[in-house]
Amino acid sequence: MLFIAVPEDLPVVQGLVSRLQIDGFAITLVSQLPDLGASPRIWRETLAQARAVVFCLSRRSMPNDQPPSLVSSLTELLNLTPAPHRFVVTLKLTSCTLPASLRATPTLDLFSARSYERFRDLLHNHLATTATPPPVTAPETPAAPSHPALVPEGSFALDELEAHGLLRRLGRGVPRALFLIDQAHALVISGGGPVLLALGDGTPRWAIDHPTHCASLSPSGQLLALAAGTRIMLWELANGQLHSICSGHTGMIQSLAFAPDERLIASGGRDRRVRLWRLSAGQPVVLATLPEHSDTVTALAFNADGTLLATGSADQSVRIWRTFDRVLIQTLAGHGGTVEALAFSPDKTLLAAGSRGRRVRLWETATWKLRVTLEGHEGAVETLAFAPTGDMLATGATDGTLRLWQTATGALLRIVGQHQNPLTSTTFSPDGSLIASLGEDNRLHVWQTASSAHITSLRPLSGRVTSLTLNTEGTLLALGSSEGAVTIHELTAEGGTRIRQQDHVGPIISAAFYEPDHLITAASDRTIRACTTTTGASRILWQTHGSNRVACLASNGRLLACTDGTGTVQLWRITPAETAAGGQFWRVLRGLQGRPRLIRFDAQCQAIFVATDESAIQIWHLNDLEAERERSSQHLPCQGEEIRSLGTSLDGRLLAIGSSEGTIQLWHRQEHRTLGILEGIESAVTSLTFAGGDHTLVAGDAEGRLHFWRITQRNWRPRRTNLIHAHAGTIEHLLYNANQQHLISGSRDGTVRIWKA
Repeated sequence: MLFIAVPEDLPVVQGLVSRLQIDGFAITLVSQLPDLGASPRIWRETLAQARAVVFCLSRRSMPNDQPPSLVSSLTELLNLTPAPHRFVVTLKLTSCTLPASLRATPTLDLFSARSYERFRDLLHNHLATTATPPPVTAPETPAAPSHPALVPEGSFALDELEAHGLLRRLGRGVPRALFLIDQAHALVISGGGPVLLALGDGTPRWAIDHPTHCASLSPSGQLLALAAGTRIMLWELANGQLHSICSGHTGMIQSLAFAPDERLIASGGRDRRVRLWRLSAGQPVVLATLPEHSDTVTALAFNADGTLLATGSADQSVRIWRTFDRVLIQTLAGHGGTVEALAFSPDKTLLAAGSRGRRVRLWETATWKLRVTLEGHEGAVETLAFAPTGDMLATGATDGTLRLWQTATGALLRIVGQHQNPLTSTTFSPDGSLIASLGEDNRLHVWQTASSAHITSLRPLSGRVTSLTLNTEGTLLALGSSEGAVTIHELTAEGGTRIRQQDHVGPIISAAFYEPDHLITAASDRTIRACTTTTGASRILWQTHGSNRVACLASNGRLLACTDGTGTVQLWRITPAETAAGGQFWRVLRGLQGRPRLIRFDAQCQAIFVATDESAIQIWHLNDLEAERERSSQHLPCQGEEIRSLGTSLDGRLLAIGSSEGTIQLWHRQEHRTLGILEGIESAVTSLTFAGGDHTLVAGDAEGRLHFWRITQRNWRPRRTNLIHAHAGTIEHLLYNANQQHLISGSRDGTVRIWKA
């Protein structure tokens, strides 16, 4: 047993300890603040082995009703060192007020009648009930799965998505993280949430629909932390149920890490802060907030016994914190770029840090001296992992390569394989026999660690959504992706995918249906193509001179507006028919104030809007252009903020302008006046649309949220009505399907969601 007492109370406590020792108790008395920094492991082991801990308090030790530092320190350490049979009791030597941290413990007054006998019996009873019972032979039962993630079956979803009217999700999303559960299963985390895949054929065993920006799996596999925006959701994998929600960050969360004992989870993000959350059966609470980095916190890692936490940042530094008292003990600089990945070796002797400086640094934790710098990658190092034995380090980078290094010498062992795009995650199997990688080419590769023999290759994910368009009837939805693919989904009751084509070699910038049987696509590969919606046959209509990075097709597929980045916009007429397929140059739009950054047609294809880098909008009416009228354009000044999105009402009267500062300007086009500015969005407004017969304005922001306003035509004063945490990435596309009264959102997280409007 451990007795905790301050020096002022030692005379009384030493007498009590002597009596208890005569009665057969083994006691260790602690009266000074332990040197936790020099010997954290010893103190953690001491507290873990103690079957009873007694805090002795008096008015002398708490003159201002404040607990002494000895009591506060050891109370905190007890919370970080769980032991199922440990008994904690508070003994009041005199009348005093208990600190909040001890109010839930059993309390005895030593100054009351027969207090010693009651205290002695309390300790005897506890020791007797926690004695190790004899082994009992239990009937044989079927062996349980070796990992909690292997238990669930089926599909799960975040309840609040369905509560907000989510009808359907298209695509699993872009890659986020990867965990090898065993030699036959991989847990893949994407923008749409986690899915457990069988490595043999890629069959999903279960999936959770949950927008996800970053993730962390607890060491035991019991909990999976998923973060999107400023919130963390903790899921119990044994039953697929949501455990709890952590809220408190003021910027998007970029990194997560579980402590080895799973009592703590660390989170960091764009608000530059690191928060430590204490996990319990109830709602997690913030244990501490570490002092700010000077930029976004991008990487986190605990060492093997949880005594140290490493935090990496876009400020190019790594900070080392002692988790018990949150003291900063070291700062490691010189990484040459944002620190993207951190990992401690299993034996706690090394810390690996990968950065955008294209290198990995190995630091010795005993002295915090640099052991070796690993060089050879031709891109930013995005992910790294130690083998379970600690003798090998795997690193993945934006150059698409996965490299294995010897940790003792820093020698490159081999390049295991290569993705076509940057790697996002790499991991070893629990026994170290397999290594896997996940890349932005949406592929999952698995190799044997010893021989680098390729085991399997799966393509479980979808690329980033770069364009969305509906046909006139609202029955077909076309998705363009960052990998140059286009997919047409049927929005009928039966649903399903009609066709999928990948004829472009660059991201699709814009798409539109031309009548019922053709889909027109414009891509960054400078080509304009037509795809037949019934057969999937595709052909090039023409090739432009510019890159089409700023381009827009009219919703009827008959016009293309594009720019090569100079101060002009080119208009093309489109004819996809077999007899005269191609594009005909129509005219050039001049007189812009600045370079074009955004081009949009209105809903009726009667006007074209061009926003420039000078925060101005130029409007051309197509009828005026057809009639060659001299005054064919209209200038619309904005308030000096970068314009990120435009949306027009179906009747053409209203124009909404979204900015990088989170504001929306609402204009009445016919009256050429502003109707007000909508505020309260904490990030850039990246997409806009009108819905419900133009009575609702919907905005998507850079952190994946949907904002709703109800518009009253009597006084044109919008009223905010709803907020949905819809995606785990920037919402770049919004459509309203008037025929089915559905809202469709597309995000950089690689998913499209269809909502009941």
